[in-house]
Amino acid sequence: CNSTSLPPCYCDLSTCQCQDPYVGDGFSCTIDTDGDGYPDVVLDSCSPGNQNKFCQKDNCPTIYNPEQDINACVSNLSRTDQTFKGCPFSSDPTWSVMWANTQPGTSDIERCPGGLESFGMAIRFCNKDGTWETPDVTRCGSLQFQIILQQTQRLLGGTSLTELLMQGDAIVQELMVATLPNASSIPTLPLDLNTTNTVVTYMIQALLDGLQSNITQFPLLSLVDVFDNILDAKNLHGWLQLQTVDSGSQSCLYNVEQYAAYLSQASESPIAIGRSNIVLSVRKVSKDNVTDVTFPNDEDLENSSFTSTRLAKIVIPKELILERLAMNANSNKRSSAPIANVLFKNINNFLPTNSPQMRASSLVISSQVYASAWISSITLQQHPVTLNFTLSEAEESRIQSCVFWNFTSVLQNGSWSNIGVSTARISKANATLSVGCASTHLTSFAVLVDVAGGLQGAPPRELAALNVVSYIGCAVSIASLIVTVIFFLYQGRKLFSSVHQFVHLNLCISLLLAYVVFVIGIEIGHQTIGGCALVAALLQYLFLASFSWMLCEGIMLYLMLVLVFSTLSKKWWAFLIIGYGFPIPFVVIGIASRHEQYGVRDLNGTLQFCWLSTTYGTIWTFVAPMLATILINCVFFALALHAIAKSRSKQTKSTTGKTRKLAISLLKSSLVLLPLLGLTWVFGLLTINKYSTALAWIFTILNSSQGVAIFFFHVVRNEKVWSRIELLFNQLKKANINSTGSYEVSHADMKKKGSKSVLSIKMSSYASSSGMDSGSSEAPLEVETKQLQSDVGFTNAIFVSHDEQKEIESNVIGGSLDVFKTESV
Repeated sequence: CNSTSLPPCYCDLSTCQCQDPYVGDGFSCTIDTDGDGYPDVVLDSCSPGNQNKFCQKDNCPTIYNPEQDINACVSNLSRTDQTFKGCPFSSDPTWSVMWANTQPGTSDIERCPGGLESFGMAIRFCNKDGTWETPDVTRCGSLQFQIILQQTQRLLGGTSLTELLMQGDAIVQELMVATLPNASSIPTLPLDLNTTNTVVTYMIQALLDGLQSNITQFPLLSLVDVFDNILDAKNLHGWLQLQTVDSGSQSCLYNVEQYAAYLSQASESPIAIGRSNIVLSVRKVSKDNVTDVTFPNDEDLENSSFTSTRLAKIVIPKELILERLAMNANSNKRSSAPIANVLFKNINNFLPTNSPQMRASSLVISSQVYASAWISSITLQQHPVTLNFTLSEAEESRIQSCVFWNFTSVLQNGSWSNIGVSTARISKANATLSVGCASTHLTSFAVLVDVAGGLQGAPPRELAALNVVSYIGCAVSIASLIVTVIFFLYQGRKLFSSVHQFVHLNLCISLLLAYVVFVIGIEIGHQTIGGCALVAALLQYLFLASFSWMLCEGIMLYLMLVLVFSTLSKKWWAFLIIGYGFPIPFVVIGIASRHEQYGVRDLNGTLQFCWLSTTYGTIWTFVAPMLATILINCVFFALALHAIAKSRSKQTKSTTGKTRKLAISLLKSSLVLLPLLGLTWVFGLLTINKYSTALAWIFTILNSSQGVAIFFFHVVRNEKVWSRIELLFNQLKKANINSTGSYEVSHADMKKKGSKSVLSIKMSSYASSSGMDSGSSEAPLEVETKQLQSDVGFTNAIFVSHDEQKEIESNVIGGSLDVFKTESV
């Protein structure tokens, strides 16, 4: 063992390490099936009485038992014990691993499938409810593939390019044999698939380097068989496991496209290779015989297992080929346009989708027309590539969307995308479904279907009902907010002396404008890209403004209850800057960085909602500040509650006590409105980006309740509103009295007497129906006032006449006098 670096021994000049599931003494290795450090068979070099682990035989070789507890071993071996409360013994049908009895909340660790020819440990977690999770075999590989990888790496390190390609053919042949579907009873292990991708990448890079040096006599055609083997349906579980830790299936797709591009340039004659899981066709088109190119044709499908009931075809327009011919002729004097096409059978199941409810149901077809330099084709805008996919009739009831594989999206791991691809037509014939697509670029294409239904697949009656309820809900919210805004505006200058009322007003205005833009944008916004982006930007700004005004509510409460003597609570303009200035940077950043993402599109590329897309993280320019304001407000509310609890025993009937009463009232309303506003947009974001009818109903109901809630807390529960209503009602009653008296108050007649205010009030008597003289003289009436601070910033006054005993309760604001009522004492 110490003379080799091949598995299971990894040795340098001095030491030797044995890789799992092998253990050893630094010179030789022996198998340890369960990976607990105790070997199935002790090393021959072990002397009697040696206490090292590798010299002690495992008491139960197939059960992970590092303590070598014989009782635990016996308990685990009682695999048919019906009283066991954890995950029971089970045999994995996919990987042929025997999983032992395992306690809830723990994992069973077993030797990887493949016997002595494999390495690594398989893990399976037992849930707390006593059910098994899916086995994790991502750490499992075969010694055979490791040997192939090391041979390849040695070639790369010290041979010429020609020698590398010559010996590379033998390595590819060996890899082809190792990946045969019938070479093992289990799927190809995840690490073996990853190792295959790595070796193939090395070989393709060598081929491309050889192409630059005009070394094209070693095409390594056996690579097609390697692709065919690893793309077999039997390997589905291996690819899915690998996809959880690495972009394995994307690497395979990329390798196939790269190899097809190489063949299209290196081969002067057409090549068509058909296998069970892949069809590859390359050719060169000269300027003398340019026509539309259709793939695949009958010749391409020879020796393959593809059928007409599940197929994909692509038509490359001759205009694109002529464009590439002209480019190649100008740049490198090439008189032909290499074309590479590939048809995949199963890779659609290996590639991940953006959502669990989406599935690639069609074959994947890839096409390239080689150009000497990358360009964005103008020709394809006028003459797009057309595709046709034949699907099962069972897919008819679902939503179909044409997509392509974008290698650079989702943090470079790749994903399906619809940019530049549209679904042109869908038709049914001969028990199959035909989906037509058009694209303005060339790459790998497929058809996604929505397997979970979603909002777009909901019954028409439900969608109609949702629309009606949505419009009614928005109308109710808009009406409630309009009434609330009118009430606040009726206060006039009092808004600026009572800053909390000013904050309430602007919260209502921002929400009201947002609802109006929302309703208008639904109908006309998505008709144009620019209009939809404008609506999305306005909605982002206005809804962020509503959250920032909620933040102002929190700041106001903090100032009233914690920093009682702060002058900031009286500066309405400071809150105006926070309320309408806070959202501006986030809107600017979003538009400047990803203005094209202001609009949510379906998989056909059609604008569905005028809102921020989740692609490239644009939605975070709304979500991040929204969450920040909610968290900051929670801190302010916590401080306010603490201040209330601390001062409860000190509360008096003084001005401070009344301010505290007002603050508590505001706190109650804020503690309801902030979660309501936050929850509404949590469900709103989920609705827009997940297309769920259940989420749409929740969003609609919460959306309708926002305006009503604000109206309830700031109007219905406001005592001053009812006082005003009572005043107006009394004034209307007095207007019907035949004889009335009016009191005129003159600021010029106000005088000071000690600590009391004395006002001269002129009372005019008018003729009544009882015959009083209309020309009666005016008698001055002196009134004393005693000021009391109210709980909302008003000043009450008690007026006592020197000539006759009357009690007049009035409201004095800024030196002016409003008469509420008079009655005899």
